Amino acid sequence: MIDPVPMRLRERVPGPSLIRTAYLTVLSAALTVASTIAVMVAILVTQSTFDNPVVATLAAILAACLVGGVACTHFVKRALKAETAAGYTTSRFGYPQLELVDPSTNLIVRAAGEPLISREEYRRRVQAYRTMVLESDDA
Repeated sequence: MIDPVPMRLRERVPGPSLIRTAYLTVLSAALTVASTIAVMVAILVTQSTFDNPVVATLAAILAACLVGGVACTHFVKRALKAETAAGYTTSRFGYPQLELVDPSTNLIVRAAGEPLISREEYRRRVQAYRTMVLESDDA
């Protein structure tokens, strides 16, 4: 049996959550690294620079990844500022002075001032809420 957890919901600010924009930033960084490696390998293999269409195409992809990364960083800062101003966060990785809210359910997973929680505890609390909602729908 799952231990009872106080279930409170909270309205979130409109727009993508901090955690989702942070994940996009990490993905953009990974794509930037991969495209940088691809450009370097293409330069070494073709023994040419940007006059080669393959190298030029890969360099354009690299530039797009860099621009995407800068844009994602901007969105992370904006989401962080909006969530902090509203008194909550969607990131498990810090901000113990703010409430931790699950972006998919709007459940307050950790109260402000409560110690940081593990991924397992986060999932357990969200699953307990989802189970409670499903059971109340069946009744």
